[in-house]
Amino acid sequence: VANIKSRDEILSFLNLIIALYILLRTVTTSSINYKALALSCFFFYLALLSKETALAGFILVPVILFFTERFTAKEILVRSVPFVAMVLLFQFQKYEVLGSLSAPEMKDVVNYVYIEPGTKLPSMFLLFSWCIKLLFIPFPLTYSYAYNQIPAAEWSSPGAIIGVLLAVALVYVCYKNLNAKNPLSLGGVIVIVTVAPAMMFVLLKGGILAERFLYAPVLGFSMMMVWLIFKAVKVSPEARDLNNAVKVFIPLLVVFCLYSFVTVTRNMNWHDQMTLNAHDVKVSPNSCQVHLHYGTILINAGTLEKDAAKKNEYFNKGLYEINEAIRIEPHIAEEYHEIGIAWQRIKENYDSALYYYNRAILESPNYAFSYLSLGTLYENTGQDQLASYYYNRGVELNPYFAQGVIARDNHRKRTGLNVKSFPSSNNMDSLETTTPNKDFNFYSEMGQTYGKRGDFVNATRCLEKAVQMNPSSTEALINLSLCYAMQKQYDPSIEALNKALALEPDNKLALGNLAIIYEHTGNKEKADELRKRMSELR
Repeated sequence: VANIKSRDEILSFLNLIIALYILLRTVTTSSINYKALALSCFFFYLALLSKETALAGFILVPVILFFTERFTAKEILVRSVPFVAMVLLFQFQKYEVLGSLSAPEMKDVVNYVYIEPGTKLPSMFLLFSWCIKLLFIPFPLTYSYAYNQIPAAEWSSPGAIIGVLLAVALVYVCYKNLNAKNPLSLGGVIVIVTVAPAMMFVLLKGGILAERFLYAPVLGFSMMMVWLIFKAVKVSPEARDLNNAVKVFIPLLVVFCLYSFVTVTRNMNWHDQMTLNAHDVKVSPNSCQVHLHYGTILINAGTLEKDAAKKNEYFNKGLYEINEAIRIEPHIAEEYHEIGIAWQRIKENYDSALYYYNRAILESPNYAFSYLSLGTLYENTGQDQLASYYYNRGVELNPYFAQGVIARDNHRKRTGLNVKSFPSSNNMDSLETTTPNKDFNFYSEMGQTYGKRGDFVNATRCLEKAVQMNPSSTEALINLSLCYAMQKQYDPSIEALNKALALEPDNKLALGNLAIIYEHTGNKEKADELRKRMSELR
């Protein structure tokens, strides 16, 4: 499959269906076929190893046996015991490997959207209504329902109310037809049991919807739909004559063609990463993850592009998409890191790259990628002391970050440096006191150099002098605003950027930085206005 994360669902479902099929082969007599039962348990165990959601099979086993009409409650219980043993074996192995049977509370707002108190239960019913909708009408499809594609619900939300009504209706249909033991009730029970893990993921962890969660429920849904088609055309499932077969075949063919068309056309979107992201960003316009992924793909394409015009086009489109991600959720380190990558590798503007790498670290102090990028930037500009420090810092934060370890070791081998504390700026201080005729260019360069070293206090002092000497320098004003922002002095940072925009109203760097600061200070309306203005300059 193109999406490796869905492969576990496919394997889990496949092994579970094999287990249930073999189990059904053991019900021809009242005696127990131990070999077949053992084989069924083996495939159930494989389903559990594929993905833990196969625990739903533990409930499906007695359900399937109940619908065969061959066994008493006691016989069903006896045949279910071996499957309980498989669950216990799996949980024991999980405990031995992971050391705990419970997962830590997640704080990832992108993939755990419904974590806030009071939103989990109504959001669960909201997503249940989405599941039923996607079972009936699987269009349009998207690979990401991350924050904030489906906003958290309250009990007054129409989607949550519809979800409650659908859940009640489905339970009622199953209960009403339970004694009849027909495919309608069996299919409904299968839908409820197999969709339950996804709903528990929302209720317990605040997790998001994923279309792969519907892979197993499609089995129950299909059983219900086929049974309803038989009823609609007034044909008994036991009928064997050609006329009745044609009556059933025609509506089945129509349904088959419609769903196959959706499947085939969706497969085309998975041609490559660029095609998928370009399509799904339209389907999921409120998912910060899709915008971020698409922007990253565009920036990566821009770094490889040789044509200057196309490279610039990738840059502008990439930054637009990532700024959309920032508009939706402004506190993700990766967003700022990718903008830094764009400025460093496409525009070769190291000052802007430096700001955004530090901005990423500000959002997530343990984000090792930004430390690696800072190390690379300083190494490429010949500042090996700083490069060594940032390589070491990144590896210290994440010893298993292979790229960081390789970069650190290669740099250490080339230079012999192993800097563990931030390099002193004493030489810079000496340079400032001994240099005569200090003009605008001197203070501008000093400010940028201090900034590159992370000394934003001295950088601010020098750049303020530079701006006093040349108030019309847009570059100095933007650099000064970055230094203010890195010290969380947002008011003077905004003031400096507004002065820069007064000089150059279409300066994208100033517009983008100002939008980020407004976003960070809670003025989303102003930030959106500035990003709209940027998009109009494309």
